[in-house]
Parts: sequence; C-alpha cells; structure tokens
Amino acid sequence: TACSVTGNEIVQSGQHGILLDGCESILLENNRIRETKVGAALAVGTSRRVTVRKCQLTSNAKTSLSIDGMSEAVVDGCIIAQNGGSGVAIASRAECQLTRCSIHHNSGSGVEVGERCNAVALQGCDVHHNACGVKVTTNRLTKLHEGKLLAWRESNKLARNTHELMSNSSLAGLPLVSRQEEERQVDKLLEFLGHSGPGGASSTTTTTTTTATTATTTTATPVS
Repeated sequence: TACSVTGNEIVQSGQHGILLDGCESILLENNRIRETKVGAALAVGTSRRVTVRKCQLTSNAKTSLSIDGMSEAVVDGCIIAQNGGSGVAIASRAECQLTRCSIHHNSGSGVEVGERCNAVALQGCDVHHNACGVKVTTNRLTKLHEGKLLAWRESNKLARNTHELMSNSSLAGLPLVSRQEEERQVDKLLEFLGHSGPGGASSTTTTTTTTATTATTTTATPVS
C-alpha cells in the first residue's frame, strides 16, 4: 500500500538496505544508504509505482540499486557511487526511468540493463568512472534497439568509463563501445581495404575512375 520513506540513514545492513517486494505507490526520498554488506542497498522486486528521489546509495559491497520482476520505478536526482558492483541493475522485464542521476566510480557498470527489459529510459544522467557506462544484454524478445541505445549516448553524459556503451547486439558488425573505439575500428577497417589516405594504390584507382567518368559525361553532353 501507499507509503513514504524519507530522511533516513541506513548503514551496514546485513542484507538489503531497503527491500520492496510486492509493494505499490512507494516514495523513497532523501535517504542515504551506505556500506550494505550483502544484497543491494535498495532492492525493488515486483513492485509498482515506485519513486526514488534524491537518495544517496554509496559504498555498498555489491549492486547498489536492483530493480527486477514486473516492477515500475522512477529514479530521479540520485547519487549512486563507489559501489562494489553495478550502480543500477535492471532485469526481468522491469520498467525504469532514470533521470538526472549521478552514477560514478562503481566497480561494475554504471547502468546494467538485462534481457527482456522493454521499457527503460535514461535521460540527463552523468555516468562516469565506471567499468562500463551503460551495458545492455539483449535478445530477440527485447525491444531496445540500437538507435535507442545510441540516443542514450547523446542525451546523457557518458565519459571516462572504461567502456562508454556496450551491448551484445551490434551495429554493422561492430560492438557498441565508445566513440573513440568505434573510430579506431573503422580506421583499421579502411586501412585493411586500402583506403588509408592519399597516395595509396586504391586511392589512385578511384581518382582515375572518377576522371574517366567525368570525361565521358562531358563528351556526351554536346551530342545530346
């Protein structure tokens, strides 16, 4: 049933800091949960209309915020940092909207999205200094597509992670990783194909072909 949990500091819990299971219409606001030893700092399982606002989840041994089951959650303006696992883990068809959160210095991914999570939004978050900024595991049942994943990169600040964005899906055969890594991979591919720059054999052939085509077009025009 509906309730609010606000203004608490929860330290060194033996299990989860806060566990919501089968709950509905819950507001968690201005809570600080740190140094949880086992389980997640905040675990949301099969709960609806959960709002997590302006909470700090820091220095926990494992994943900081876990959302799974048929859960619906909005996480806004939270600090999720320095945790031993992922900052946020979303799984099992959970629906989650993450906005204006600072997610950093986590040993795992900043945000990890599991299989069958069809309704996940990421907007205005600062995700940095994690093992991976955003990691997505997809399968044929998952509606998250590559265009949406790449849009996340533009609508959030992903920087200084070991990998910015990773997925077991692909874009033209290349894994979704950082811009710099994509550029390096494309450069290697072009170099392999012989398009490494002016003066290469392939570049000369292309120029000759283009010139010949232009000459043919120019000659044909007066006849017409």
